[in-house]
Amino acid sequence: MPSNISQWLIDQYSAGPSESKVTQVANLQTTIRDVLGDDYDTFLQGSYRNGTAIADINDVDIVARRRRTNAPLSPAQWESLFNAIASKLRNSYRVSGTVSIGDKCVKLKGRALNADIVPAVAIGDFEKDPIAIWSRRERERSVRTTLAPTTTTASASTE
Repeated sequence: MPSNISQWLIDQYSAGPSESKVTQVANLQTTIRDVLGDDYDTFLQGSYRNGTAIADINDVDIVARRRRTNAPLSPAQWESLFNAIASKLRNSYRVSGTVSIGDKCVKLKGRALNADIVPAVAIGDFEKDPIAIWSRRERERSVRTTLAPTTTTASASTE
């Protein structure tokens, strides 16, 4: 039996994030970039960056690529990278919300917007793709080619 999807529902999910959500995402990424400091290059990844985020977006994916660090990393080095990012977020007065460590990211559960911060390192030249990310559950490196921006001021959204 065919069913019809209401025009309201189609409009709701095809609208994309509102101006206020776009501003919230930009502010959150800027805050995270500032908190992590010059040791990291951050950029948005996932649905937000790809332009497929829905109007009621509630989370954003941010890659935090550690400068002067290249793959391969040992499991202990990856754990240290996850912990360093989580610690910086937890210890900053600028970050409000709960910070936890997930499988491939450091999770920030904020008041208005959540973020998955994905620790990453370069494979080879820092200014070029690909990057390496880590799965704590699988305990192996995942390589992704990500069109990474070459500056720390890029605004774009992973996991």
